[in-house]
Amino acid sequence: MACHGPLLFPRSGGAITRTSGPPAGGIPGTPPCHRPTMRGRIMDAFTAGLLQRIKTTETVLTRAREDGDDFLADVEQGELDDLRRLAAEHGVEIGATSV
Repeated sequence: MACHGPLLFPRSGGAITRTSGPPAGGIPGTPPCHRPTMRGRIMDAFTAGLLQRIKTTETVLTRAREDGDDFLADVEQGELDDLRRLAAEHGVEIGATSV
């Protein structure tokens, strides 16, 4: 079953209004949306994707260092620096990292 929520569209003045569609609480009988959470807050797709990319990059960086692949380690360190900068610019808390 699909996840359903209210349909929201911006008006010409910039205000967002609800159009006809499923009730505000969702369609009766459909399961609620399961969204990733961070410290009890719902996480949007951007945040979830960014955190996943950081985790993956840290894993690849660690493996490159263990394998002695200096070039790959430099590339992954640059990617990790960029991802951390992007997270900071958007207020995404990434927590303590092991790398």
